[in-house]
Amino acid sequence: MKILQYTPDLLTPTTQFYNRLTANVPHCYTVKEKELAFALNGVTDQTDNVHGDLDSEMVLVAMQNGVVQAFVHVGYYQNGDDGDNIGVICFVGYERGMRNAGQTVLEKAETYLSKNV
Repeated sequence: MKILQYTPDLLTPTTQFYNRLTANVPHCYTVKEKELAFALNGVTDQTDNVHGDLDSEMVLVAMQNGVVQAFVHVGYYQNGDDGDNIGVICFVGYERGMRNAGQTVLEKAETYLSKNV
């Protein structure tokens, strides 16, 4: 299993993963690549940040045999006037039976946030 920082070339497998993961979840719907790309544009610096005050977004993807097994989307924002950074998990998910992949990306995201918070 490889843990990769998300780049736009991972959009197709990440979209496929998300749609598999949420297929039978109430109130979740299938997303198109364009929609996921828009949601993740803050992590690639392609356009303006769509998440308002969220800074330094990052997505980590766990890949095995070319298939996404897990991903986590995190960032942080400044809390009020004191300027403390607050870490935020926007999304975390992993394939059933791949808890290790989910745990690994979550731990790496925690390390990333602890350096910025």
